[in-house]
Amino acid sequence: DGETAWKILERIVLGNVGGPVAILGTMWPEFGQALMTAPGHGTEDPLDRFRKFSGTTVGYFTVPDTLSVSASDVSDDPLLLSAIQAAGATGKVIQELSGAPFIIERYLHPAGTEGRFERAIVTAAIDARRLGYLSPFPDALLAEAAVAYLDKSDLSLASHDWFEAGLRSAAISAFGMGALRRYSGGVGAVHANEYILNEYLENYGRSLRATAIVPSAVWSALTSHTVDPDDCIRIAIEAGKRGLYQYAIPLATRAADTGDRSAWRELTYLLERSQAVSEAEAWWHRAVDSGDTTAIARLADLLQRTGRISEAEAWWHRAVDSGDTTAI
Repeated sequence: DGETAWKILERIVLGNVGGPVAILGTMWPEFGQALMTAPGHGTEDPLDRFRKFSGTTVGYFTVPDTLSVSASDVSDDPLLLSAIQAAGATGKVIQELSGAPFIIERYLHPAGTEGRFERAIVTAAIDARRLGYLSPFPDALLAEAAVAYLDKSDLSLASHDWFEAGLRSAAISAFGMGALRRYSGGVGAVHANEYILNEYLENYGRSLRATAIVPSAVWSALTSHTVDPDDCIRIAIEAGKRGLYQYAIPLATRAADTGDRSAWRELTYLLERSQAVSEAEAWWHRAVDSGDTTAIARLADLLQRTGRISEAEAWWHRAVDSGDTTAI
């Protein structure tokens, strides 16, 4: 759970723990770039807490793609020795340790029907990640979405346990790493059977499928099974970009129902774009009633844009009275 982890980090770094503290983590370059790049002036920054917290205390180091290491350097570590030998002249020892070449080869060239079932499940997971689903995958979501990636011949061969066969295939590993692994549970556990996608395969798949169209069955599965509010908003935004309001609005509504004000703003934006103006107005009223003073000006703007000038003027005055200088 990202919020819980964040609070723990704040407590460790900002609190008095009796000495210097160093926190080491890794992330893919595109996510690191997002952390280092602040949005333009006037744009809401979802990472504002991180930027204020980190200040100048965060250093970024690029991990090289290759390592210059020989078998003689690690003769006492059989696992690392095997990875060095497998990498050969390429020097891609870290990738071998993660099982990356093995996993990617299985994904690109599946063996038999079980291999193709595995590829369908993994592709569904990759596309869900591309759309912003970052929680562990419940089996119901993967099973519903993966059908979209099976061709007619595989569908005709699929027995009642095709999904379980695909999961077994996805669990086959190299160096202990498979395409999917069962999520062990904990604070973030919502469903009985949840799975985590291999990070290297996820990153590879994001690039491979960057321009691929996501099947409607996947959008439908995400709309039915996404629970986490942050996931809901991320996917709703992606659906809205594509004009898929039949998915975007239910997802954003689910997040907004938790009381998240940023979700309210995204939902009203989607409602307005889909011409559901009365529903958008109702949500702005709900935001105002909850004490969100910034919503007053947004409501006034909506009324003005829809030609209800006298009503809008009253709300603009109320916005000014609340201390909103942007409403002047």
